[in-house]
Amino acid sequence: MGSHCVRIDRRPRPSTAGYNARVSRTVLVGDVHGCAEELSALLQACGCDGSDEIVLVGDLVAKGPD
Repeated sequence: MGSHCVRIDRRPRPSTAGYNARVSRTVLVGDVHGCAEELSALLQACGCDGSDEIVLVGDLVAKGPD
């Protein structure tokens, strides 16, 4: 099963040169199924950090090892 990142970017569009401020994002993740290692790898692949909001939707704990 492949992993996909879907980003909802709340960054305002830069109006001047040199704009590089990072604004938090909302990252939606579905069908975790108790797979903590895979979730961690996915969030890392999406470049998530402490400023991002992670929203877990659907099937969080059924079936997985964690």
